[in-house]
Amino acid sequence: MNIYGTQFVHGPHALSGPHTSKPQQTSTSQQAASTQAKDEVTLSSAAQQASHTTEASASNGEIRFDLVNRLRMEIAAGTYETPEKLDTALEKMLVSIGG
Repeated sequence: MNIYGTQFVHGPHALSGPHTSKPQQTSTSQQAASTQAKDEVTLSSAAQQASHTTEASASNGEIRFDLVNRLRMEIAAGTYETPEKLDTALEKMLVSIGG
């Protein structure tokens, strides 16, 4: 997939889109190999470090599982978001936007 950013916005186009390549004639063996293609993910060093930090926090007991479980139950029950919490969050957001 190619991501061109917001500066490359264009008008309406066909369903196939202007950035797609046309399929080429391939042999049967090439078609079989292409159907067996596998996805691959490469993590940045920052993502790898974040993963290690999360794992280290869990092993050091820094994650308060009792609190996490309580919050999950409140969210599931619909009692986590109260008007007071929403007002506080809105006020903090407005202060941060206003400088």
